[in-house]
Amino acid sequence: MLLTLLLLPIVARERWIAGPAFISLTFFSHCVIAVGLTRWDPASTSTLMPDAAEYWLKQHHWITTGSDPEYELSQWVPAHLQLAVGATLYTFTSLGWLTFMQGFYEVDLMNFYLGQLMRHSDQPGIAAGTGWHIWSILRGIGFVFLTFETISSRFCGPKTATPVRSPPRALGVGDFLSPSRRHRQIAVL
Repeated sequence: MLLTLLLLPIVARERWIAGPAFISLTFFSHCVIAVGLTRWDPASTSTLMPDAAEYWLKQHHWITTGSDPEYELSQWVPAHLQLAVGATLYTFTSLGWLTFMQGFYEVDLMNFYLGQLMRHSDQPGIAAGTGWHIWSILRGIGFVFLTFETISSRFCGPKTATPVRSPPRALGVGDFLSPSRRHRQIAVL
């Protein structure tokens, strides 16, 4: 909730670079602390991170056997499409609060996994550098921009920003969800 409240003034000023950078820095800082705590005291952090210990066991099975149905395209693609639609709707209805709450839950699954991976590795530095799956990082980056753009569309309405503040765009995600904004923008176009 604090992240949403701190982000709203950035959104109001239409700071297209500062907003995603602020979200990214917040999540990155959280991840560094959570991974470090998990590496040194997994018993305590598992109580703070719901479902994280179970996720670690599932990922450990995947590492040792190479088998995980979650990573088959027939499961992976629909799950991520559902996640994108859900994140857009949750962000639109809560100005990001629900999306951030779910985002911290999701990254904490990976944070616990990475902390445990480092803890069980002969070379924790290599585990730290390669433990986060590239698709998780790319998904996170995508959700940062999707979330910021949706909050911006909902909070600010039609964009009239100068090129210094944000890139020009005709319609934002939130504009498709809000008929009054869509009609105002279409009239402007």
